[in-house]
Amino acid sequence: MSKNLVLLALCPIVCGLAWQQSPQLPAPNLAPPVPNPPKIVPQPEGVSIKLPKGFVIEEYAVGFTRPRFMALGPSGEILLSDFIANGAVYVLNGKDRKKLVENLDRPYGIAVWKDYVYIAEATAVKRYKYDAKAMTAGPARKSSPSKAPPWATSPAPWPSTAPAPSSTWRWDPPPTS
Repeated sequence: MSKNLVLLALCPIVCGLAWQQSPQLPAPNLAPPVPNPPKIVPQPEGVSIKLPKGFVIEEYAVGFTRPRFMALGPSGEILLSDFIANGAVYVLNGKDRKKLVENLDRPYGIAVWKDYVYIAEATAVKRYKYDAKAMTAGPARKSSPSKAPPWATSPAPWPSTAPAPSSTWRWDPPPTS
């Protein structure tokens, strides 16, 4: 019994000493990073993707520098961000392509909510009044938390009361109450 009391009394002391010791981290590596970009290889001639019977694959859109993110718009159109320093967001409707917003700082995220499209850039999140039928956007406004949709300000990618999105490229915001 007295052994247990001694061990119990020593436990906070040992834990306190361990807590006070700061970890000894190695010095940071100051060497310049080694570039290791991906190597893009053209498709060899005579080689094609094999698909199950009844499936078809075709090239939908080309000519983007660094396409980053796609979102499905309210009229079935596709919004695509081109992630470059002076980037843009495009609207693709069938084979038609239209530049929706340009001169963006590396746009990477897109969300459509009500009559607005939210575009995440490297330095800001901006919202634009969006007309899906005309495929046009109004002037930019920096999004404030009070104006943002509720799912854009939650700590999780979606509110805990809403189901998780069913796919990785399309996300429909939950219905408003």
